[in-house]
Amino acid sequence: MPLPKEIIMPALPRGRCSGLLPALAAVALASSLASCSSSATPARAKASASATSATASPSATSATALSGGPISPALPGRVAFRRYVDATKTTGALFTSNTDGSLEHQVLTPPANTEDDQPDWSPDGSRLLFTRHSGVTGGHEAQALWTVPSAGGKATALTAGAPARGDIIPGFDSAGSYSPDGRQIAYSHEGGRVAHDQLQQSNIWVMAANGTHVRQVTRFPDYAGDASGPQWSPDGKQLVFSLSNAASSQPAGGRALFVIGADGTGQRQLTPWRLGANGTPDWSRTGLIVLRAVQDEESGVGNFFTIHPDGTGIHQVTHFTDDVISHKVGFSPDGKWIVFGRARTGGSIHTSLCKVDGSELHPVTQTPLEDSSPDWTASSS
Repeated sequence: MPLPKEIIMPALPRGRCSGLLPALAAVALASSLASCSSSATPARAKASASATSATASPSATSATALSGGPISPALPGRVAFRRYVDATKTTGALFTSNTDGSLEHQVLTPPANTEDDQPDWSPDGSRLLFTRHSGVTGGHEAQALWTVPSAGGKATALTAGAPARGDIIPGFDSAGSYSPDGRQIAYSHEGGRVAHDQLQQSNIWVMAANGTHVRQVTRFPDYAGDASGPQWSPDGKQLVFSLSNAASSQPAGGRALFVIGADGTGQRQLTPWRLGANGTPDWSRTGLIVLRAVQDEESGVGNFFTIHPDGTGIHQVTHFTDDVISHKVGFSPDGKWIVFGRARTGGSIHTSLCKVDGSELHPVTQTPLEDSSPDWTASSS
């Protein structure tokens, strides 16, 4: 069953993605992922540990080590991210900063035992959509979509997020993303009975930006796997999302990206199963899609790739060998950079950025705390 947030380090088993949380106390959830959120992310059925590497052309300038300190001068826009604010990593808050880490601002102060995760900027930069994961410990966890002014203020719940009851999940909502015009939100909705470490239902849904006019987009069979991390095409007509197969699906534990019309028509597979793509991708204004692929889901070690919307031109961006990477990855507003969470195995995860050709890898945040699940807006407010 999907992780509603990004799990940050293998030393801290938290049970989704993106994208990407602690296991349900009342349910035996076997697999634990080592990765960060979305949206910041109960345990997903263990993915295939034998996913082979993609056929991709190595970049001439691979991002394998930091190019130095924060980028200077700072690139335009602001980055939103989730940061753990307690030693036990059960409370996570939303922050924003400039791309060089300056002018950092805490957006919300969440209640204890609550993780605000998987931030997504509204198109005008005025609001942040996020997943609130409450009851992180104690056996009463719930996940719902919330929104808040990006400068801070009153947060508003968009979905109900009823808490789990034993092996029944009334409904977990996570990994939301605004449409390009800001009028709709796509998200992952999962629920039903847990069986064999798999949630009964997991699909992509769309609603109006105020939480009304809810409709289902994908229609996967019960216990088929986890559909998560939806992101909109630049014209708002399509969605890209990740699918992680259950052990009973074919290929068992397979992971791939799919594209579907926002009206629920024309679903097609985008990436080959052998790539092992999952988490929360992003779709740039230039048309490229950036995605996460891991060699071993349990360790979270992997790399980022780009691909064209027609499935051609798979290109490896980073060439990490032992870095744990986030479920959630995003483009800069101009599509020339990507932002993500990364950490050396056993170390703390931080937000970083690099060019889409893999060069100029720079840190955005450098604190003793763990930051991840980033999203980038053109707005400087």
